[in-house]
Amino acid sequence: MKAREEARGPYPTGAVWADPDVEHAAELMVQVATAAPHALAGRIEAARRRVAELYSPEAAGARLCRELERIEVVREERPEMVTRAGIA
Repeated sequence: MKAREEARGPYPTGAVWADPDVEHAAELMVQVATAAPHALAGRIEAARRRVAELYSPEAAGARLCRELERIEVVREERPEMVTRAGIA
């Protein structure tokens, strides 16, 4: 992980980013590509559950509601942030 040195788009200076390890990712891809299907069953099921938890319509809707609530709090508590961002 590393922090951004300068702001970019919606990401402020200091925002934390993952620094990908391409070689490790390649090793994992080879493991998946060469493994027997029965050996992957547990990982596949865990991945399926995780994707459903994060990206199902219900999960996405709940995440959007939380974000809208957070924005509303900012609008009420820090009106200068709203006008600075050009949101009226």
